[in-house]
Amino acid sequence: MLVSKQPRGMNLTEQVTLYRICIQGHIQASLMEQWFSFQVKRKRNGITVLTGPILDHSALQALPDYLFGLGITLLSVHRLG
Repeated sequence: MLVSKQPRGMNLTEQVTLYRICIQGHIQASLMEQWFSFQVKRKRNGITVLTGPILDHSALQALPDYLFGLGITLLSVHRLG
């Protein structure tokens, strides 16, 4: 899981970085929202844009493996904050 519950005594907003992730194809929002706190937007050109927080670098590295396991092509990852 890329974004977990807030650890006790820690401010989650100080620990996460927002990312915009583009993937090929349209996926069900529930597929990504189940595991990640991402906003899912489907574009008419067949690209889905995921925007949301990723807790740390190891979680960011896990994202391509997760998408690959679902058969999803990762197009880009952009750090927003």
